[in-house]
Amino acid sequence: MPLAAPPVHVSLPAARTDASVVPVGGSRSSGLELPADPRLVGWWAFGAAPGAAGSVVLAGHIDAYDRGVGTFAALTTVRVGAPVAVTDSRGQVHDYRVVARRTYRKERLPQSIYTATGLPRLVLVTCGGQFRHGHYDSNIVVYALPR
Repeated sequence: MPLAAPPVHVSLPAARTDASVVPVGGSRSSGLELPADPRLVGWWAFGAAPGAAGSVVLAGHIDAYDRGVGTFAALTTVRVGAPVAVTDSRGQVHDYRVVARRTYRKERLPQSIYTATGLPRLVLVTCGGQFRHGHYDSNIVVYALPR
């Protein structure tokens, strides 16, 4: 069986959201890095790839000070049951269905989202909550399982 390929595109059709995905770093303690361009989505490259065990973690901006609405602003309204499609670098589409949307204070973002083991799932992350002192105080996390 070939190794899983990294994601290159994510689509949330119900929210009319399509974005290119690029690898990013970050750590459990310092948080995810995000692409500077709010139209792009970052894939936590230390985690799982689509089709592999563990969490495929994708993170994007809700907005940007000088560029307006970000790609993952759609996460504020995405509904349970909504489809999500992730295309990998080989062109294979991995279909998921949203099973939950949660809001966590930034300092309480579950460390369990960062795993390359266990059941396959998709975890989409953006900012949310109150905007104070140049930062949002929470994260919106959408969980999706393979269809």
